[in-house]
Amino acid sequence: MLDIPSESRDRFAALVKREAPEAKLNIVPSLRGTITAYGKQRVADLETLPEGAWFLRGERGVTYADTLPQGSELVAGQWWPKAYAGPPLVSLDREAARILNLRVGDTMTVSILGREIEARIASLRQVNWDTMGFNYVLVFSPNTLAAAPHSLTSTIDMDAKHEGAVSRALLTTFPSASIIAVSEVIGQVRTILDQMGAESLLGHGDMLYLPPRLAHFGIAENDCMTYSVGFRAPSAAEVLTHFTDFLGQFLTDEERYMVYEGNARRVFSRLDTALKAKGL
Repeated sequence: MLDIPSESRDRFAALVKREAPEAKLNIVPSLRGTITAYGKQRVADLETLPEGAWFLRGERGVTYADTLPQGSELVAGQWWPKAYAGPPLVSLDREAARILNLRVGDTMTVSILGREIEARIASLRQVNWDTMGFNYVLVFSPNTLAAAPHSLTSTIDMDAKHEGAVSRALLTTFPSASIIAVSEVIGQVRTILDQMGAESLLGHGDMLYLPPRLAHFGIAENDCMTYSVGFRAPSAAEVLTHFTDFLGQFLTDEERYMVYEGNARRVFSRLDTALKAKGL
């Protein structure tokens, strides 16, 4: 589940447990940030990005944690103690550190909410990207980002029979949040792979549709160029707003200024006539 209000963490957890007592939750803070410098190198000054440095392209998800995240293994350095209150610290993915030639003790600068934050690398992590859990290249010490405006993201591991009740309860309570049925998406992808064969899935000119927010990777046997095209679906509020604007084009003046109050109605077309008479 995405975009859970940060101040509603306990409420969210209690709601899930009420509908699915057996549910296991993994709740993490969620922000967006752009790496602007590493060591003494400004990213904007690079003529080309280092090979494999996909994480330097635009915004990426960042988080903070007081303990080592699930799916990660500490391979260098030390994790910060709980209640750490010193200068900003960050834990970096080991592969990203190799690509950028960074070590424990080096610095990275990340722009978050328009503010550049320079943090010292406290540790390197081996991230298991094959899991469906939350994997972040950058994990900050809590004192660095906890006070910044942010939302929460959570996975919910529960019995399938409770999914409907949990989804209805959560969307009623948190209408701005989004729920992704990960198990359903994985099942669809596996079905496609089983039918077509993973090794021959894509050829020259082929296209593959991936649901929103589904991480993916590919392996090219030879030099190739791929294109990724994204589409932002409008929200329900945007659809209703544009549709009512469209209908409004066909209203008469009398209909436009009509207000309904139960069974009674008052017509304000005189207002429009008076404004036109004044040239307004």
